[in-house]
Amino acid sequence: MLRSNRIAWVSLLSGALAVPLASLAVYLRSVRIPGSFKILSWLDSLGLVKQPAREAPHAIVIELPLRGISGAASDGTVSMGGVSEMSDAGYFAINDENAILLLFASSIALALAAMLVAIWAEYRKEPTLYLSVGYICGVLAIAQVWLSGGFVCGLVGMAVVLVLRHQREP
Repeated sequence: MLRSNRIAWVSLLSGALAVPLASLAVYLRSVRIPGSFKILSWLDSLGLVKQPAREAPHAIVIELPLRGISGAASDGTVSMGGVSEMSDAGYFAINDENAILLLFASSIALALAAMLVAIWAEYRKEPTLYLSVGYICGVLAIAQVWLSGGFVCGLVGMAVVLVLRHQREP
């Protein structure tokens, strides 16, 4: 007996969202210039993100213990202004690389969800139209990111469907 196709719709929607996300991530990775923040500048011009105001450089004052050192003031201090300092960006820094990585991770997660839900819907004997399209979209999204991974996922999906349908036949 055929059941309703509620789960197959989830597969179709998540697969349909995974393909454009993967396409966008691949495109942004191809046009990104390392260290340029071009993507974030574009999003800032659209008003989707806002860049924080830059800090004004501050002076560093070092107390010297000895007087008479060349370059030292009469009171024993030396001022150095405008010194650039490099620091670790952190795990949750918002930059172009992390934004593209988030798009890749989102597309892969949606693609895997589409494929797993499609297999679950096949196991529940739901109509195959929506779950087939959802699985194929998931495979296409993975193939955009990793071609051989998409090929393997397609073969695994076909094998699982053949096994499930072979078990149903009397």
